[in-house]
Amino acid sequence: MRARVLGERPAGPDDFACCLRYTLQAKLAPQWNVVGELLLQGRDFLQVTGPVNGVRLQVNVTEEDVCLSAQACVVRLPPLRLSDLGASPVALVDFNARLTDVISESQLTGRWCHILPRMTKGQVATVTRHLPPSGPFGAYRDLKRHWKNMYGYRLPEEEPPHYVNVNFRLVGPQLFTYPPLCLRNGSPVFLARPAPRPILTALLRDLHVKVGSVCGQPLSFSGTPSYLTVQLQPAPTVCSMFGFVPM
Repeated sequence: MRARVLGERPAGPDDFACCLRYTLQAKLAPQWNVVGELLLQGRDFLQVTGPVNGVRLQVNVTEEDVCLSAQACVVRLPPLRLSDLGASPVALVDFNARLTDVISESQLTGRWCHILPRMTKGQVATVTRHLPPSGPFGAYRDLKRHWKNMYGYRLPEEEPPHYVNVNFRLVGPQLFTYPPLCLRNGSPVFLARPAPRPILTALLRDLHVKVGSVCGQPLSFSGTPSYLTVQLQPAPTVCSMFGFVPM
């Protein structure tokens, strides 16, 4: 790939915010991994079927300040299973018994899936036991390296039992091959309101350890909030503030 400089312009707050956001995401991986608008915690989050801690991290930059807004959450986002694709029982039996190496499009009924990290929606064309020989990856280790270098994701050492070939309507007939751990059946399901302090404390700790400095300046945080925050108060405190007498 050849790049050309077409022009120059001064970098503004939006440019700096974009670069800082990318830097934070790259350095926090794999402790925190980009999934849509979230950062999900854990090196092995791809394999987790239960609840996963996460944050919604926003970066805002002005001429004077850099503000980070982090909202804690807990989500459920299990990996895509073959059964989620609506494969016929006969097709599943033959595939698992290694009588065939392909589950064809006609044997799949639930063909929509979401692809990490952007949660892009695609349509499953086929399921194959091996990487396609015409694809860009000669072996699983090449695919594994690609996901690490591009997104910071750490795939398991062991090769998956199958691969999923996905088509995107806007791209055309070309198929893209994914390991099943990088596909999801739907969007993240947000669970009951978590205790935010442990999640945010872990994020701040990892920011200090993994990032450390920004543009040569030590990373530090002010104790003064830059945003209005919502906080629940006990009923007696609210009554005292407004002069009410609790019943």
